[in-house]
Amino acid sequence: GDKCYIDAGAYYVDYVEERQIIKGGFVEGAGDAGGGVIALIFSLLLLSGGLMGLCKILKFLFLGQAKKAIIKATKMNDYAAMLVGVVMTIIVQSSSVATSSLTP
Repeated sequence: GDKCYIDAGAYYVDYVEERQIIKGGFVEGAGDAGGGVIALIFSLLLLSGGLMGLCKILKFLFLGQAKKAIIKATKMNDYAAMLVGVVMTIIVQSSSVATSSLTP
């Protein structure tokens, strides 16, 4: 076959510049630029949908229980309230997704 070290310029043109990057998948027929744009839009839609679903699930799971714990913690002394806050932070691991989903 063709060796890269025999004619590097022709090898680069034939095997790098003129070959398609996308060789399979659902965007194969759209070409490199079109397939890239379609795949990017599709991936952003999937990412946004997944984050919205995660936020809804976290609100459903944690908001009722967390709200009850916060209401009880405000009626306790300061040290107990701080301990409840630390425990809740450990439970949700200070995740920005969890924090944003619990914030109305």
